[in-house]
Amino acid sequence: MSTQEHQNPTIGELIPNGKEENQYDFKRDAIHIAVIPLVAAEILIPGQHITINDMGQACGSVLAPIGIVDPYIMEGKIKPGQKFWMFLYPKTVTNLRHDWEHPVFKAVEEKITNQVKIDKKASEIYLINFAGALGLTCSNLIRRMTSILGGEEDWIHLNFDIPDYDPVEAWMHFEIITGLNVENKNKNFISCAC
Repeated sequence: MSTQEHQNPTIGELIPNGKEENQYDFKRDAIHIAVIPLVAAEILIPGQHITINDMGQACGSVLAPIGIVDPYIMEGKIKPGQKFWMFLYPKTVTNLRHDWEHPVFKAVEEKITNQVKIDKKASEIYLINFAGALGLTCSNLIRRMTSILGGEEDWIHLNFDIPDYDPVEAWMHFEIITGLNVENKNKNFISCAC
């Protein structure tokens, strides 16, 4: 007997038939399946073989799939933008506990992390320049915007004309740096004494 025959079969493998009755006495069991919540990049079908794109979203794949769409979804199709569970193929993750690793996700996570670092640096530069145009330090600007967001303050009052600025852009950079959510990015938050 090979070592393969001594191991219990796993999901994705056929259960061997023994030559004698009950040679392989497999009983019901519970299993660990590595899962991850993903957002669909395109229309997907339960049980469909999928991978992830460069943005970490799920898309169909016949060449290099790494798992399947949750086969238990009964609603039919998953539409772009909807979240669902991806079941990763058996024996493809490393360090399976309740926190696992997979080489494809690691590469995409590193790419996204690097992009976030680039975005944060660009946002930091924007806020530093914007704060300078307002006669503030960057940390003071962030503190004041946080107060406005929390309703503790209504405006940043200036003793000079308001420089040209786009509140949507300013709040977007604020969100990237602070991680705080701004629902109304159109809100002007600077006034002048004119």
